Amino acid sequence: MPVRRKKPVVHVIVGTRADAIKMAPVVLAFRGEPWVTVRLVATGQHRDLLPQALANFGLEADIDLAVMRKDQKLSDMTGRILESLDRLFEKDRPDVVLVHGDTTTCFASALAAFYRGIPVVHVEAGLRSHCLDSPFPEELNRQLVSRFAALHLAPDALARRNLMSEGVNDSRISIVGTTVADALRLALPNPGTSQGDCVLVTIHRRENRDGRLASVLGAIHDAAVEFSDRLFVFPVHPHEELRKAVEATLGRLPNMRLLDPLPYREFVRFLDASRAVVTDSGGVQEEAAILGKPVLVIRTATERKPTGGAQLVPAEGKAFRRALGGALRAPRRRPRMPRTRPSERIVKLVRRYLKVGEK
Repeated sequence: MPVRRKKPVVHVIVGTRADAIKMAPVVLAFRGEPWVTVRLVATGQHRDLLPQALANFGLEADIDLAVMRKDQKLSDMTGRILESLDRLFEKDRPDVVLVHGDTTTCFASALAAFYRGIPVVHVEAGLRSHCLDSPFPEELNRQLVSRFAALHLAPDALARRNLMSEGVNDSRISIVGTTVADALRLALPNPGTSQGDCVLVTIHRRENRDGRLASVLGAIHDAAVEFSDRLFVFPVHPHEELRKAVEATLGRLPNMRLLDPLPYREFVRFLDASRAVVTDSGGVQEEAAILGKPVLVIRTATERKPTGGAQLVPAEGKAFRRALGGALRAPRRRPRMPRTRPSERIVKLVRRYLKVGEK
């Protein structure tokens, strides 16, 4: 039987590097509050990248489910997360569970909580590409979580409208902004102090690995040849097939620097010093926009409205090189750090939802 407690317990569940980066400021904000006990639960969906990302914020998981297996299938991973969390919730039932974004960890964790009757708070709720296979399976994951979340914490007004159009009651939606702004504050205290000329590249999405990888890497190769006076910095995702393809296509270019995945603080310093960014990551798109960097988003559809210098660009031949040339020639923009602190807002909303301190 669950142990009776004097103050509520919140589980913050993360599984990927992006989860860790965006939820670390939330965990830190909770840990500064005397009214709550917060437990950081890691599923281990990203076995190596997750601890590294948490360590950048002085954090480590209180509970590590260690679900990662070599060459795992989505169905296997989903099942392991669901079963592991069900056992955890039976022993240590939290009063509320916080999940982030659209990963398999987010969906399976939310479902496990729902099965146990535990309220789910969905951080970064309401993002939509309206295309179920882009990103896959993330678009479906976030739509499904929206069907049973108790509290929807949306990054902006568009996400709120998406949720309301799907029948979510507006009383359960709050706009809090993006917690990546808080992560940047912690990792990069003085943005805009480095002004370099490199092109920062990141590729990791399944949609760009399965079927499109050759054309994506070919476009990056041709752009690096055309802009041979620019250094291209490419931290390569540890996915084995992706790494092999990147090294085979780009490894011999003299102006291409292939790196192992970078600790977050080091990565954002590269981002701050870059002249332009090429990515398929929504988080990097947000970070680059805050730091005033032109961004080429290599996807067929995006759940985020391109803002600032961001543009959705297919990685195909001349169109891609023309877009990159335009980004490199664009006037430099100053960083624009949001004034609000989303993580603190999230803590206040969870406290209000749990009715802590109310008479």
